[in-house]
Formats: sequence, structure tokens, C-alpha cells
Amino acid sequence: MSYRVEIRHGDLAPIQSRCDSDQTLVSAAKAAGFMLATTCLRGGCGACKAVVISGTVTALSPMSQNHCEGDTLETSYQLICVAAPSSDLILETESPWQSRTISPLSARLG
Repeated sequence: MSYRVEIRHGDLAPIQSRCDSDQTLVSAAKAAGFMLATTCLRGGCGACKAVVISGTVTALSPMSQNHCEGDTLETSYQLICVAAPSSDLILETESPWQSRTISPLSARLG
């Protein structure tokens, strides 16, 4: 199943894309042309920490709960390198993203 995802950060225009329920939020953003802040891509470092504003996510693999400390009834943190949407979703990232430019050679290589 595919869900509508919006990713926000400060004054940047939000990223709006679709994400499958078996696809990480980071990989969906990359497919839409945006590079989110990541380091390990395994749910251990916390570089991709984001606040879930609305909606729900499912962890596709284990993630370090140490980086999600501070969860309250009002704030739910997720490591989006290992999380996939389980509903339409709005997130706020802690770090800004970069637009991904594709050169002609990398476009052919995927």
C-alpha cells in the first residue's frame, strides 16, 4: 500500500511524495530527489531523527530507542531510515535536506 508523506523542516518548502508501506521514508525522499540527513541507515546513529506530527509509522528493522527518548504524548520521534508509513504521514526533520541533482551518467546508472 502507498501513503502520502509530507516532510517538513523549518522554513524549507515541504517535501511531498508517496511512500510504500515496505519502503523507508529516507529511500522514498531520495526517489523524489531529496537527500535527508543520514549516517548509518540502520537505525542506530540518530542522524535521521524526526518528529511524527500526524500519522503512524512502522519500523522495518530494529532501531535504537536511545535516540527516540523524549517521546511524550504530544511528541513521537522516529528514525526514518528504518521506518515506513502505515498511514498518511506528516514529519518534521531535525536536519535540513538537500536537493538531489542527477547527472546524465548517474541517471543511466540508477
